[in-house]
Amino acid sequence: MHVDARGLGWASFWFNGKDNTLIEGLKAMHYQEPSYSTRYPQLLTLYAEPDTAVAKDNYIVRNVSYGGKWLDLRDGMTDKIIHIQDNFTADDPGFVDAEHGNFQLRDDSPVYKLGFKRIPMEQIGPRPAR
Repeated sequence: MHVDARGLGWASFWFNGKDNTLIEGLKAMHYQEPSYSTRYPQLLTLYAEPDTAVAKDNYIVRNVSYGGKWLDLRDGMTDKIIHIQDNFTADDPGFVDAEHGNFQLRDDSPVYKLGFKRIPMEQIGPRPAR
């Protein structure tokens, strides 16, 4: 199995023959046989495509970014390849108390206008053993 790795940027290492970890792993899981071939039929033509290592069908959706650089796409990755939508990056998202580490969103947070759902923070993280 050979892929033309020119123009793949960071991914060329995995496809130019210097490191066969990904290709050998794919072979080891018998991707051309059921259940992989029926559940993931796109694997059957994965290496037949000229843009094998391009990050297709990736989504960056409903994220909150505040106080730093929002997004850094590299090596030809653009919003034409990656689906980027409904991210809140403009202003203060309305954290309860960011200064003291409480990044829950206030009930009046503007992110909810984009369709964000409340994250049940009280159910996330370490809890006492029962």
